[in-house]
Amino acid sequence: MDPDELTQRLRDFEYYRLSELDRRGRPFQDLLLEYALGLHRPDLPAPSSVCWFHGTRVAPGANFDDGILPISESLDRIWALLGRIAGQWSSPAKWAAFRANMPGQGAAQYARKLGFGLANGPYAVLVREMLLRPSETGSHDFLSVPEIIEDICMSYEDAFGADLRDAFVKATRPCIVKFASREVGYASVAAAITYVHRTLRREELLLECNTCFDGEGRRISAEAILKVDWPEA
Repeated sequence: MDPDELTQRLRDFEYYRLSELDRRGRPFQDLLLEYALGLHRPDLPAPSSVCWFHGTRVAPGANFDDGILPISESLDRIWALLGRIAGQWSSPAKWAAFRANMPGQGAAQYARKLGFGLANGPYAVLVREMLLRPSETGSHDFLSVPEIIEDICMSYEDAFGADLRDAFVKATRPCIVKFASREVGYASVAAAITYVHRTLRREELLLECNTCFDGEGRRISAEAILKVDWPEA
């Protein structure tokens, strides 16, 4: 399709002009693809590779020479970093004891993520802007504090009354790592089309404007990394 025609069709699609029956019974992406482009999801092409954006917060100088690690490989590094930051309140012995016996809601969330492998990752998003505008879609703000670190900080505050979260934020920088993967499918194309539609119409982003990458415990190699970006906090 000619790019100008594609742009016009996506701009012209008006979701709320469709029947209530359609809107209630079918996903937004399916309606957009059918009514704007005359396509269904299986009709979409699968690209040869897809670029993804991993949002995190790391100490200044992090270079990702080891790639992007899953939690199973990076957990000890996370605890070591937080332990150094918490050194202003806790001795190494107290920090080790805290890790062995975390209290409170943060500990429960931490254990749940690790127990079911829900946090192993590494994770990434298709649309970089999603990392910068998490409130629009109700997503977690990974550039502020990654979830597993937030759980540890919450538990530490319960145990010692100290704001480890704030200290972590002050000691680190938001970071976006762009990498390429050949694990692809039409879901990424459907999400990209939805993102373009909402952006052309200057409308708020939807969850359907994005899709996510899950490394399922496998490291993203340094060779796959295309760019390390340091956006302003």
